[in-house]
Amino acid sequence: MPTSEARIATDRASRYLVQLCSHLGLMGRLQHRPLLHHGGGMPPEVQQVDYTDTSGTVRLLGGTWALEATGDALMLRVDADDDVTLERLQAGIATRLEKIGRRDGLSVV
Repeated sequence: MPTSEARIATDRASRYLVQLCSHLGLMGRLQHRPLLHHGGGMPPEVQQVDYTDTSGTVRLLGGTWALEATGDALMLRVDADDDVTLERLQAGIATRLEKIGRRDGLSVV
């Protein structure tokens, strides 16, 4: 199972974790399917979202996002069924986090 990890320096890690997981949880319940996603494709289907103020797990069709908020960083781990899906899931979480953190200049590498 291909995996990638990232550490995003921020003093608002918990806020971003909760905002992201809350949004995705709502998308999963409403079965929201936007027409286009990063790179022009359809986003992966959100299957289940569980989170607290300090940790979260988002199960998607094809993989999982695991998030952990510390006092100075948001830790991310992406597990996917294959390399192509890993790239899609990485791009998806990076795009979403950069969008919600744009005021703070949040950058995911």
